[in-house]
This record gives sequence, structure tokens and C-alpha cells, in this order.
Amino acid sequence: MHDDFTDRLSARAYDALLRMILDDTLPPGTCLSERDIASRLDMSRTPIREAFLLLENDGLLARLGNNRGYCIRERRIEDFIDSLEVRLILEPEASARATGRMELAQIVMLRDRIRALIEAAESGRGVTRDSSRVIDDMLHQAIARATGNQHLSDIISALRRRTVVFDIQSLPERALDSCHEHLAILDGLENGPAELTRETMRTHLVGVRESIIAHLTTRPKPSQAGPRMLSC
Repeated sequence: MHDDFTDRLSARAYDALLRMILDDTLPPGTCLSERDIASRLDMSRTPIREAFLLLENDGLLARLGNNRGYCIRERRIEDFIDSLEVRLILEPEASARATGRMELAQIVMLRDRIRALIEAAESGRGVTRDSSRVIDDMLHQAIARATGNQHLSDIISALRRRTVVFDIQSLPERALDSCHEHLAILDGLENGPAELTRETMRTHLVGVRESIIAHLTTRPKPSQAGPRMLSC
């Protein structure tokens, strides 16, 4: 039987594991066991088990046979493209629905933080993967919540978890472009019209998709790039 305390622990375990997957502390191919992760996070096995199930549902973990635990799934470009295609259907419409619904203070806060990233990039200080990811998550999640549709928000969040690894790790050079695109989205959210916000979000997501495809077609072939971790 669940209680609030167990649910909070499961959420903490999920968040901790997600961070370790996204920053490659747990790279693709790493095999996980409830006992080892419970010890690492200083928790019982119950919240770890529930976190594993959630991450499996997100497409980030693969279950091993004979109750041998889970492993981190290899990141397949086909999965990314499929998930991004669904985002291209949902997020522009979500952005249109969110137009005029977000608090002005939230828009101003996001705009200020994005401009700070641009200043850091243009001054040569650079934009870290973590700082870019935090702002990206804040903006996209705020838009999803502003639709007022919790189911839509949950679906978008799950899809983003399936694509964010590619966005951040494969395309650090897109950080500055993404910042300017995010500012355009915020302008649409504040001032409208909804059709403009819809189109700016679509332009942003298409840019991510096209950059990923271009990146993959120019990178070295696997035989030239060195060995890869064996996937489970």
C-alpha cells in the first residue's frame, strides 16, 4: 500500500537516476540492480523498484530477463526521431494554448535567465550543458503546464525525457540558437497571437531535428570512432 512518504521517496529516486542517466554517470549499457542503487541512494528497495518502472516506461531502461534487473538503454536515433515527431505534433499546439496564460513574472524570469546564457556564450565564458538543460526544461515544462491540461503536460514531459539526451549531448553548438529561439517563443507567449507562438515552437523543434540529422550524417562511422559500450 502506498503512502505519501513512499511516493516522495520514489520521486526522489526517479529524479536522482534520471540525472545520472542524462549526465552519463550511468552511461548506456550500464546494468542496474535494486540492491546496488538502493545502497547508493541510501533508500529501501521499494522506491528504487518504482523508479525503475517509471524509467522503463520513459524508454530509458530495458528490463533484463529472469529478474536480473535493468540496464540503461542504448540511445537510438530512430527513437529520438519518432519521439520528436510526436513533440512536433503536440508542443506547437500546447504553445498556442499557453499564449496569454503564463504569468508575466514567469516570462520575465525565463527571459532574464536566457539572456544571461546568451551573454555567457557571446563573452566566451561558454554555456554549460547543465545550465542549458535547466532553462530548457523550465521553459518547455512551463508551457505544458500553462495549457491547463495535466495529461498533455505529462505526455510532453515523458517525450522530452526521450529526446533531451540527444538535444544536450549531441548538439552543444546549438545552445546559442536555442536561446534565441526560446526568446522568440517567450515573445509569442506574452504578446501573441497564438498562431505566431505555434509557429515559433515548430521552428525551434524542426531546427533541433535538422541539426541532429546533420550531425549524425557527418560524424565518423562506428569503426572510426572507437569502441562503444555494449548495450544490454
